[in-house]
Amino acid sequence: MVELGEEVFAAESPIFVVGAPRSGTTLVERMLDAHPAIAILDELVFFDHILALRREIPQLDTPQRRQRFFQLLPQLDHVRFWRGLDPVLARVREELEQAGARASWQLFYLLLMKRAAEARGKRRYGEKTPWNVRHLATIVRWFPDARIVHVVRDPRAQVASRRQLPRSSHDVLTHAVKWRLDVDLGRRALARWPRPANVIEVRYEDLLAEPEAQLKRICQAVGEPFDPTMLDFYRIGEPGFRGQPWKDNVRRPLGATDPQRWRKELDAWEVAAIEWIAGRTMRELGYQPLTPPLERMLRTLAGLPREFARWRQFKRVQPSELDGPLSQRLSAEVDRSLYRELLRWMLRRA
Repeated sequence: MVELGEEVFAAESPIFVVGAPRSGTTLVERMLDAHPAIAILDELVFFDHILALRREIPQLDTPQRRQRFFQLLPQLDHVRFWRGLDPVLARVREELEQAGARASWQLFYLLLMKRAAEARGKRRYGEKTPWNVRHLATIVRWFPDARIVHVVRDPRAQVASRRQLPRSSHDVLTHAVKWRLDVDLGRRALARWPRPANVIEVRYEDLLAEPEAQLKRICQAVGEPFDPTMLDFYRIGEPGFRGQPWKDNVRRPLGATDPQRWRKELDAWEVAAIEWIAGRTMRELGYQPLTPPLERMLRTLAGLPREFARWRQFKRVQPSELDGPLSQRLSAEVDRSLYRELLRWMLRRA
């Protein structure tokens, strides 16, 4: 992988909403985006997808490289979900051309967030990509004054929701391990953040139960006063994404969501397996296991063949569901990196 220079934007204070996918990050994004001063883009997936283009385009410092980048950008998997960013991208492209040899990947990322906010008359900007929880060390180097909102959710509810997504495995084991990896990464990063007042961890269940109180906490970390319009997020504007019906909950009031639905969607074995994998971390977050410790381990081991079969079936059909060869290749590279981490984690757990 080509290494990026350590370009630092010390005067900028972008807002990043992160967390394990299906933990409520889209809800927090929409609430923040409803604030009169804040614009939050949805899933730029900059670090995992856009930066993967560095294998072909090491930097954006020449006209030829910039032209090739803007040719490839629409082919990336998540870009097709962006809504209304074409005029913003055109402006960003012009500014990169003006920057000439000083144009960089970091500058593209910054300009895309800033110009999207300015186009809506807002002065604060940021983005929500759940997987950025794996890139917080880079984010704090580039943006020392960044504001981080780490959203967590009961792993049983998160896994039950995540495995229902298109292009997602129906097993619970890999999703539970990913939850543990992502949540632990986020919590470790926040614990050693250089400016602790700039970061906050929010439980999804608390946000549903007491939205105003939790939003006031979030606003304090972000550095903006709470605004009541944040509670009316589902009435204000269109979400910054399209073609993702699994996010439709953010178009409805909070009362339409049942945080305990996982109890009807998971069987006893699945609950036990999730609790065995996520146990210590979920307890630290205040989520209590239902299954006795020994039973958790025995149930998990007994169900491994079924879970492996589910995961293998998913890996066989996944490439056909991705949009074109470039997206397939980049997704496979991300998967290989992630599953190396999964294997290492399972070996340590065993």
